[in-house]
Parts: sequence; structure tokens; C-alpha cells
Amino acid sequence: AHFHLIREASKKATHVLVLLGSANLAPSLRNPFSSPQRAAMLRAGLTSSELMHTHFEGIDDKPTDFEWESQVLRRVDKAKRALGIVDDQDVVLVGHEKDETSYYVHSFPQLNTHLIESWGTINATDARTALLTGGDLRPYTNRDVINWLLANYVANDFAEFGFKWLKAQHEAVSAFKKD
Repeated sequence: AHFHLIREASKKATHVLVLLGSANLAPSLRNPFSSPQRAAMLRAGLTSSELMHTHFEGIDDKPTDFEWESQVLRRVDKAKRALGIVDDQDVVLVGHEKDETSYYVHSFPQLNTHLIESWGTINATDARTALLTGGDLRPYTNRDVINWLLANYVANDFAEFGFKWLKAQHEAVSAFKKD
């Protein structure tokens, strides 16, 4: 779904800025990957020509929507300055209204907004479960991302909050739900 969103954004703009949320949060079962890890996974799944115009930046969760929205606009302004864009009308926010957490796509009236249709029924929870239980990841992402996950996350488990930690968290939550 992320690649679909990036590719749709590429149809609307010469440059795509992907803001990766929750950059300041510790890994959790719901959000186990750091912003650099998520950027690396996305880079692994993009073509070289897509990579030439796709830029990734982490953004922090903030206590209020106002603070978060201000941070997003600062990142957009930084990208505009770097690219020589002077008019907000030359910026398009491409998003998807997945659920109640997607309200933010309407928080930027100064930017053009382009909403894309839902792309299948893929969700991150099912993908994480497949990863943690040894299930088939192919329904959830492409071969290059699977290879990145296996080589850089599953096999590289010496890191704090790595795959073993995540798997233990998943097993503990699953056991708790059974009781």
C-alpha cells in the first residue's frame, strides 16, 4: 500500500517527500521499525528511477495536532526551499483515508490534497503477524522488502529491540489474549 501511495504521488509531482511518523518513539509491537529502517525498506522496494525523486524524513509525534501540523509544514517548507518551489499551490499532499487516524489529510488547507482510493485489504498488523510467525510475507509486500527484512532485521538480531525482542513481545501478547 505504501508503494502504491508513493507511485500515485509520483504521478502528481516531480519530487515526492515521504514523512515517516513516530520518529521519536521507542520501538513497540505496533510500530517496531525506526524511521531509518522504514526508509530503508521503502528504498529497497522502489526502482532506481523512483529513488531519484523520492525523499524520506522522519517526523516526531507531538502532544498536540497543532504542533505536529506545524512540524509537517516546516518540513514541507524546507523541501520547497531546497527545490526552489515558491508557491504552496505547487505542493500536493497525497493521502489515503484508511480509518479515523487519517483525519490529518484534511489538516492542511493551504496545500492541494489528492486522496487515492483504497488499495486492497492489506494491513500492517497482518504483515507483522506473518513476519513474527514465519508466515508468507508475499501477500503484503514485494520481494525486495522481504529480502531487506530477512537480511537486515530477522538475521541481524543483535540490536536492541530487534527481531527476537519483537517476537517475544508478540508471543507474550498472544499468550495473554488466550488466557
